[in-house]
Amino acid sequence: MSPPAPDVVLDAVEGPVWYVHDVSVAALVRGQGIARAMLEACFAANPGIRRSELIAVQHAGRFWERQGWRPLPDPTTALKAKVAGYGEHATYMVREFA
Repeated sequence: MSPPAPDVVLDAVEGPVWYVHDVSVAALVRGQGIARAMLEACFAANPGIRRSELIAVQHAGRFWERQGWRPLPDPTTALKAKVAGYGEHATYMVREFA
C-alpha cells in the first residue's frame, strides 16, 4: 500500500493501514489530551487498523512519539526522497497495533 494522493477525501478506512495527514487542535485548548482522544476515537471506530503511518513535520516528531508512533528504521531511498520534500525536519513514522 502507499499513502493516498493529497487532497483526496476518503469515505472510509480501507485496508489495515491508516495514513494520518493532519491533526489540529486550537491553541486555546492544547495540552488537554484532545488530539490523543481524537486519534484513539478513530482507532476505536476502525478496529481493523493494524498499522498507522505519517510524516511528522515542523519538529512534530516528539508529539507523535508520545502518541505511540516511531520513526521508520530503514526507509527506502524513494521514501526518503518523498519525505525530504516536506522539509528538513520531516520524519516518516509508524505505529503498529496488535
